Amino acid sequence: MNRKQVISSNIKSIGYDEETRIMEVEFHSGGIYQYKNVGKEVFTSFMESESKGSYFHQYVKGTFQCERIDEVPKCGQRLKDIEITTFEDGKPEKIVYSDSIRKTLENWIKIYSEDDGRADLKEKRSVLISFLKYFID
Repeated sequence: MNRKQVISSNIKSIGYDEETRIMEVEFHSGGIYQYKNVGKEVFTSFMESESKGSYFHQYVKGTFQCERIDEVPKCGQRLKDIEITTFEDGKPEKIVYSDSIRKTLENWIKIYSEDDGRADLKEKRSVLISFLKYFID
């Protein structure tokens, strides 16, 4: 769908398909949403409004069924960055994951390696650090 750039601090572009009655809104944050069963008059008023954000919140958001169509992962989907390729004796033979996963694991190791003087947690920390290192070594 072709979208037209708009002047707005929140909304980057807006498009409309008269045949399907779908309006598409792209936000500066990167999200792209399609709103279903939108009348042409709503799209026209939206495009002509002085404040796209105000119009959106008053007349579009929560009024029409919407679907996010961009490829930004939803909550929890980042775990798909981890790929376990084969198993041998119940252990992964090869683990492949993104740099963001590796950085997270390294950060956890750093946090749990810091000594806070609590001797009662020393052994638990040691086990956790060993577990995390297994995945990045």
